[in-house]
Amino acid sequence: MTSRLNLPARDIRKGLRISVFEGAFAQVHINLTGGIFLSGLALYLNASDFEISLLSAIPALCAPLAFLSGWLAYLTGSRKAVTTATSALARGLFFIPAFVLLLKGSLNMRTLLVIIGAFNALIVITGNTWTSWMSDLVPKNRLGRYFGIRNTVTGIVGMVISYAGALFLDIFKAKEKLAAGLGWIFLIASTASLVNAVLLAFQPYPRRQSQTFRMEESFLVPLRDRKFRKLLVFLAFWFTTSGVASPFYGVHMLENLKMPYSQAAIYGVVAGILSLLFQLVWGRVIDRIHPKPVLQINFFGIAFLPLLWLFATPRFYLPIWVDSVITGIFWTGVNASLFTLMLGSITEQRLKESYIALYSTVVGVCSFVSAFLGGIIAESLAGFRLELFGFTFINYHFLFLAASLARIAALPLLARIDDPGVPSVKITLAAMGDYASRRLSMGRELIENAFVRRLPRRSNSLDEPGKKPKKER
Repeated sequence: MTSRLNLPARDIRKGLRISVFEGAFAQVHINLTGGIFLSGLALYLNASDFEISLLSAIPALCAPLAFLSGWLAYLTGSRKAVTTATSALARGLFFIPAFVLLLKGSLNMRTLLVIIGAFNALIVITGNTWTSWMSDLVPKNRLGRYFGIRNTVTGIVGMVISYAGALFLDIFKAKEKLAAGLGWIFLIASTASLVNAVLLAFQPYPRRQSQTFRMEESFLVPLRDRKFRKLLVFLAFWFTTSGVASPFYGVHMLENLKMPYSQAAIYGVVAGILSLLFQLVWGRVIDRIHPKPVLQINFFGIAFLPLLWLFATPRFYLPIWVDSVITGIFWTGVNASLFTLMLGSITEQRLKESYIALYSTVVGVCSFVSAFLGGIIAESLAGFRLELFGFTFINYHFLFLAASLARIAALPLLARIDDPGVPSVKITLAAMGDYASRRLSMGRELIENAFVRRLPRRSNSLDEPGKKPKKER
């Protein structure tokens, strides 16, 4: 593998700026080719519950291909070349359904699954080499803050584009032209991906000195790392058990709760706004304290979210909106702290790509198993219906309940990830409370000072009640 060579400070600043814009265009593609848009296409193609679960399972199944990223980077001598080429090829695949739908061609679920499979086989390599590239580009003491800023920008873009796309799709659906609407959505997404590839090509690249690459070493060394292995055990349990419901949240909103696309997109908008507010907050807390206790706090916050979906009905969306609020606050912290914790758990920096690949593989394989099981369970319980306390429970509700119980059961495994000197959750909460209190106090003082400066000055007669004011000349 390789060792890092420093870039000039000017190139680092340039690279960090370009990465923000590159991420924005990537986010356009991510949002318009996933979530309710991909679920909407699957429902348009009359997909079964099992086929819908495969849409979530296939990306996870491709995760082991991340190990090819290290080999390709060694073969080409450039992580930048691998990242740019695989990103352009992967995201460009969505031109196929775009033109087929716009030209009123024939598209079926089998073709869509093949496209999703090819896309994810390439994009998992992109993600691995990009993460390794960025971890060299971003100064270590700025990881939390920089990705907080970058994620804030991409969050704004994703939020706006998702809602705009949903409104756009509702217009076409009302005109009974849903296929054309989906075609335009995928065309816009694919065009944005071309801009993303160009920006990647212009982003400065911290070159490394070439060393030998051994596949056996790249796999075994991370596994022998005790600290990293404990992180993998937690991830394996979490993703194997709690992901059974993941393929069905969007489908449940559109199919069972009868939400219009625009209203379903509001869920993402609410979560997105709160995510923007908390990106920098969690980034600073991670940099000042440690990612592990931050992950524990946020993971507890998301543990009970699937239970809210048990009580949503076509006439009662309140649980969904509550979920979107909590998601925006705590899932943001989970993603930021988990990513930073993973990078901080890498002991052998020369095998960075291998650590990231093993991380992606464990998450991917376990997510595949979970989504696959979820599809089988949903299909086997297709006729399940239970009336209780005025609510109707179906197969999806069983999966939501199982997902929440699994998240709660994963908490002890997270606590076992040891790292000397890491503050406890209690100390972290106290530090966060103290920091929040000081910030509020500063804000209150600023407001009070601004208000006092605007008050008219008292006259001398008020200052000294028995004294007449001086006459002005």
